[in-house]
Amino acid sequence: MENIIIEKAKKTDAAEIVRLISLADKDAVLALSGKNDIDDALRQYEINFGREDIYFSYKNIFVARSNSRILGCILYFRGEDESSFQPISERPLELEMENESDPDEIYIDSLAVLPECRGKGIAKRLVKQVTLEARKQGFQKVGLLADKSKAYLGSMYQTLGFNVTAEVSLLNDHYEKMTFYTEPSCS
Repeated sequence: MENIIIEKAKKTDAAEIVRLISLADKDAVLALSGKNDIDDALRQYEINFGREDIYFSYKNIFVARSNSRILGCILYFRGEDESSFQPISERPLELEMENESDPDEIYIDSLAVLPECRGKGIAKRLVKQVTLEARKQGFQKVGLLADKSKAYLGSMYQTLGFNVTAEVSLLNDHYEKMTFYTEPSCS
C-alpha cells in the first residue's frame, strides 16, 4: 500500500468513483438518481459524472490512487454553489431537499474508502486535502454532516480538528453538523 497519491479526479474515473461513493450512502444514491434499482442509479451517476453543473462531478472530487487504482475518494463543493446545482435525475425528485451546506464553507458531502484499505489513514489524507483546498480558495470553514448512528465517524473527524456545531435531521436520519476552521492565509 505504498505510493498513494491524492489528486483531483478525472472524467475517466467515473465507474470506480461511482461504485465507491455508493458504499458510503447507497440510499442517497438511489434517492438522488430517481431510480429504484442500484445498477440503474449507478449508471445515471456515471453518465453525468463529466458534467460541471451537478454536485457529483469529477471537478468536486479528490481521489487516493495507488498504481492507477482508486482506493478512496472525497466529494466536496463550495456551499455557495449548492443551490445552483442541476439534478442528476431525468425526472423531478419527489422529495424536496434542503441545502446541507452553509454558503460560507467548503462542504464535504461524501467520503469513501475501499473496505480492504480502511484503517490506513487514507480517509484522513483525503479530508486534509479538502481543508487545504478550502484554505487555498479563501474559505475559513469546512463543514460536513456525520451520521449519529456511526459514532466512529464523528470521532475520526474530531481527531482532524472538526467540532460539533449543530444537530440536524435530514431524510429521517440524524446527523451532527461538524465544522473545521482553517487558519487565515497570509497572502
